[in-house]
Amino acid sequence: MGTRMTGKSAVVTGGGGGIGAAIGAYVATIIPGSVLRLFFILYILGVIADCLLRKGFMDDSSGHEFHKMGRVVEFLARRLSGANTADATYA
Repeated sequence: MGTRMTGKSAVVTGGGGGIGAAIGAYVATIIPGSVLRLFFILYILGVIADCLLRKGFMDDSSGHEFHKMGRVVEFLARRLSGANTADATYA
């Protein structure tokens, strides 16, 4: 099964994310919007490439069986994402 995150690693990960967010917010105030937009586009392209190229991210070879989320969670997910709930098929 998967590994669980310990309290210490959660603090380190969250702390790193918080510091990165603070630095990013500061830098965003001092660089031009066009440069910021370019960095964002490059970041999104990197994330997409990572999702497609990393082994096991899009293909689950571990034998894990996926389950439906449930009617309420699926309804909320569709509402929050803007998906058309009329297309939903509920079992």
